[in-house]
Amino acid sequence: MTSDRIKEIQDETAYPESVSVMLALKRVWHETAQSLNDEIKELKQSNTWVLWDNINHREARLQWFLDVDNNCWIDVDPRGVQMSGNVTIKFLPKNHKQYTLLPTPPNQ
Repeated sequence: MTSDRIKEIQDETAYPESVSVMLALKRVWHETAQSLNDEIKELKQSNTWVLWDNINHREARLQWFLDVDNNCWIDVDPRGVQMSGNVTIKFLPKNHKQYTLLPTPPNQ
């Protein structure tokens, strides 16, 4: 539900400025937001990818993300920029020696 849709619904009612219409729209707005939050939560729970540290044999503590092409990028410095000014977000090739993107963590 968007603000344009709310305005459209208000225009279709006999008393668009009434408290009951406003409360009903607010309730629908919050229900829609809650359902979207639930969907996001489910997606996060279903995402079982982990960045595995092959040297230390544990899940990596680096921030990482996948781009739209499912390429993995890692942030080797949480500040985002080294003292030299170089950006620290790096592409992680599939054959990287230390880090591997795995669907689930291996048994330790």
